[in-house]
Amino acid sequence: MNGGVSVRQRQGLSVIKKVKGFFMLMVLLTALSFAHEALAGSGAADPGMVPQSESATKDLKDNDGPKPSKEETIAYIQEKCDNMKYLDDKIVDRVYLEGCNLIILATTGKFGEKETSRIKKTIPLVDMDPGVIRLGFDPGRVLYTGFINSGVQLNSRNEERKITVVREGYDSDGKYRKEESKEISTTFHCKNETMAQKVTRAAARLIEVCGGKREIF
Repeated sequence: MNGGVSVRQRQGLSVIKKVKGFFMLMVLLTALSFAHEALAGSGAADPGMVPQSESATKDLKDNDGPKPSKEETIAYIQEKCDNMKYLDDKIVDRVYLEGCNLIILATTGKFGEKETSRIKKTIPLVDMDPGVIRLGFDPGRVLYTGFINSGVQLNSRNEERKITVVREGYDSDGKYRKEESKEISTTFHCKNETMAQKVTRAAARLIEVCGGKREIF
């Protein structure tokens, strides 16, 4: 009798596992479908290319009232987008200023350990276009958060590679590597899509405070 109960219990657990597995598969397929559609719409398959999606600041008008200072603006951006964690709290994005360079710092794990990697992006705001700021897209964050456009993409004027990207970490053999490259655009992420939309305006203000100008045509 006890053996019969045990068999039924095992059969019940097997069915539950199969249902859970099917449910997780459907969630993953749905997320991938959203990610594919968003990526196709943004044209952002190559991180070095500016996608052809609509700029979030193209038609932004100046306010007649008092304008926030550089310090107030970066404080607002940090409130919405700084110290972001995802993927089981293993990756932390930092957003801060060094003079008029916007720094984006993403660290995986604890720096100094072999599984750790770090990416530091230095964005000279004077070389960015405040009239071409787009809502960004990251497939990894879509799968984890469900937010499609929670990033803010900054773009160099005239598609010049002005953004410096330094990657540090350890390869599969445990050897430390450091590489530097240049990009024409980069994205930092906010807590959700609504905040990202607001931060596009703050980012445009920060660029203008640092001397960045819109393209006339």
